[in-house]
Amino acid sequence: MSTAQIKAALLKQIDEADERLLKMIYALVEAYAETEEASAIGYDAHGNPTTAPELKERLKQELADAKAGKYISLDQLKSRSEKWLNGTK
Repeated sequence: MSTAQIKAALLKQIDEADERLLKMIYALVEAYAETEEASAIGYDAHGNPTTAPELKERLKQELADAKAGKYISLDQLKSRSEKWLNGTK
């Protein structure tokens, strides 16, 4: 059975489901989502795993920093990167 066929069959079952089945399906989906959030979605340069909740929190902090003016300009970035590149020669 293909993924498309499985989805179609599930949608049909959901449309015809009683409240008990709907609650069971919902609980299963929620449990699956919780395990996905705890799984590593990426790794840093040192090989340490990053989970979705950790990444969301880091991004919230970075957005708050940007709104507070804690960033460098494009010209500053270019200047710094030129120094980095010259240091590797």
